[in-house]
Amino acid sequence: MDGWYRNSYLPEELNTLRELQRAARLDNRQAAAFLGVSLVTFYRWKRNGNPPEWARLLLAMRAGYMPWEAWDRWRITPEGILPPAYFDSPLSPGEVMGMFFTRQELASYRAESRKWRALADQAKTPQEVPEQLKNWRKSDA
Repeated sequence: MDGWYRNSYLPEELNTLRELQRAARLDNRQAAAFLGVSLVTFYRWKRNGNPPEWARLLLAMRAGYMPWEAWDRWRITPEGILPPAYFDSPLSPGEVMGMFFTRQELASYRAESRKWRALADQAKTPQEVPEQLKNWRKSDA
């Protein structure tokens, strides 16, 4: 299978288009419109039981499932993303966006720490500590 949906994963109870449609709480017209296909096409997919994989995955995501094995037991709710260990407090879109900022800040702090560690390693004795390092604590306060 080629494409972005290559390694998809869905729970067994969501095998058919009908089950996915029910989980997404969409009627036939809404499901067809959501997928961007005609009602006739949607009915054909339901009847022959062989819809395109992208249609299955989009309906699964609309129903709140993350259809990749690495995201097993994660859920999408109107309030945000719900990790497996969280039961009633999903991560809001703002919190998810904040994770990227937090990672950037952490990388910046690690780089700064490496810089100070390198300066400290240059000193052979406490008396040889570079001036930058001696004044670091004073300027941090």
